[in-house]
Amino acid sequence: MTLVKFSGKAGPNALHARPGYVSGEFKGALAGAITSPATNLTAIIATLNGIVNPNGLTTNIHFNWGLTNAYGNTTAPQNIGNGTLPVNVSANITGLAYNTLYHFQVVAVNADGTSTGADLTFTTPFQLVNLANVNINNDESGSSAVDPIHGFHYVGSYNDGANLWLTKINSATMIVDSQLDLHTFINTHGNVAERTTTMTIDPVNQLLYIIVNDQINYSNMLKIDAQTMTIISSSIDINDLGFTDSEIDLVNGFIYATSTFGVAFNLYQFNFALLITNTANLDASTQNECIAIDPANNVCYVAQVTGYVGKYNLTTFAEIARFQLDVSNTTIRGLSLDLTAQILYAVSTNSNILWKIDLTNFNAGGVTSLVLANTGTMGVLFEPSLNYVLIGYNQTPAKTGIVNAGTFTEGQVLTLSAGENSFQFISGLKAYDFTNHLWYLPCFTNTVIDVKIQVD
Repeated sequence: MTLVKFSGKAGPNALHARPGYVSGEFKGALAGAITSPATNLTAIIATLNGIVNPNGLTTNIHFNWGLTNAYGNTTAPQNIGNGTLPVNVSANITGLAYNTLYHFQVVAVNADGTSTGADLTFTTPFQLVNLANVNINNDESGSSAVDPIHGFHYVGSYNDGANLWLTKINSATMIVDSQLDLHTFINTHGNVAERTTTMTIDPVNQLLYIIVNDQINYSNMLKIDAQTMTIISSSIDINDLGFTDSEIDLVNGFIYATSTFGVAFNLYQFNFALLITNTANLDASTQNECIAIDPANNVCYVAQVTGYVGKYNLTTFAEIARFQLDVSNTTIRGLSLDLTAQILYAVSTNSNILWKIDLTNFNAGGVTSLVLANTGTMGVLFEPSLNYVLIGYNQTPAKTGIVNAGTFTEGQVLTLSAGENSFQFISGLKAYDFTNHLWYLPCFTNTVIDVKIQVD
């Protein structure tokens, strides 16, 4: 311990060395040091925190940090004075690796020696990295799908005036492999295909199921050989132009699709022979935007433009439950399921809210919401192995972001661009390779650029 002499004005009950003054000494001591949790975590930056009491002696602090509790790195020393009260201390560190565990501790040094706080750890979050881009040279993109088994992904377009391209892209090289002009498809009413609205894939058998419409009255489901890029067959003409989303059930052999046009807003079930095996008008007063299916529990979830989300029986299409997420009639633009935890994620494009819905308590009471920092949310995708929620934003320029599903907090936001070109719209988020954590996003303003993003 260190003796510290002092003198000063006496209080009313003090013993006086001379009138009005006291003098004496107290014993200084090692500083008290407590390590506090790290904050402001990104993939490469963190703030280290602690609490230190100088205990009356001039004290310097720093942080040890590194990949183990042997540390190996220290922050610059900071003088926190010689007070007798606890002081909050912090230091920023940079140059970290993403998705990595780090150790750290606070260290306090004064004339009586060195004291250390406990060893704590933090893990940096995953990051989004724009790996590559390919220019597809279409007017607008409409849908996308990925085949991680054979190493290709596919982008459908809107009609550019002469063609309606389905583009096959080598996922490793990001080079266009081949294209199929769907504009040559003519339905039984004599109308040509004008737009690809939604797409699903059977990667094992290399089959694409794409819904196209003729922008007059009808839509068709096309079955396409993804290996040879040829049309195998088509469904009957469907008097419904507004297909918005689809999902495939590879186990039971069905495709489910939602529509949002005309008088009836339908849910459809197709078999792999492209026959409509079930259909139901879910609600004649509101439009369907997106769907998420849970075949193991024989249910699906459909979101609608008025802020409703419904739960339906996959066999009968009977409504099981339905409630309104947002009374402001917001448009729900994306649904994604965590099948293990039975959580449904939904995003709004009007109020920029991400909802986390407990499916074991499927009502308004089972909902947690997060207001996102960016506007223009247009889709959501749950990544189960990383426990992250991926978000797309239609802005100028367009962006993607990640939300930690466990803490339900926002992480990195990545601006999408190719050189000097920025994109305004993302047309689909479902082309995701869950094995390799690669995300393929068709983006466009005047032309279509397909963006490859690493998520890890």
